[in-house]
Amino acid sequence: MAVHVLPGDVATGEAVVTDPLIPVISFTGSTSAGRRVGELAASGLKRAHLELGGNSALIVLDDADVELAASAGAWGSFLHQGQICMTTGRHLVDESLAADYVDLLAAKAEQLSVGDPATGAIALGPIIDQRQRDKIHALVTSTVNAGARLVAGGTFDRCSTGRRCSPT
Repeated sequence: MAVHVLPGDVATGEAVVTDPLIPVISFTGSTSAGRRVGELAASGLKRAHLELGGNSALIVLDDADVELAASAGAWGSFLHQGQICMTTGRHLVDESLAADYVDLLAAKAEQLSVGDPATGAIALGPIIDQRQRDKIHALVTSTVNAGARLVAGGTFDRCSTGRRCSPT
């Protein structure tokens, strides 16, 4: 078996996917790009493994160690400022553990340092760009406006004046 990572543009990607000597394609990326990869792979009857969108759920069942689960949830949600394809985008927690889980997750979030990672031991660096920062700010604002309870972070001044947001 051979695995090869090949950076390139659309033309490079399409050439790889349509090459008859390549039997399997594994792609991680956006839904729109993945749709195209899937179409091209299907036309050649190739196996395609597509990981699209990156909105993975963490499921916490009623017999879970809630402290361990909250620690895993914090790591999963805040690694790389939450801007990585495997980010924990949803936390599905059994109702019997939900209150404790939320409290523990909020405490973990409050402990994370935000700043310039080049200056030392900083857990969260800047958001990738203005567009993503605005998306995060809008998501938090609309969620709170819809009735969600903000238990950690949400310091919008840091979101609106720079590209650093407190863990929320």
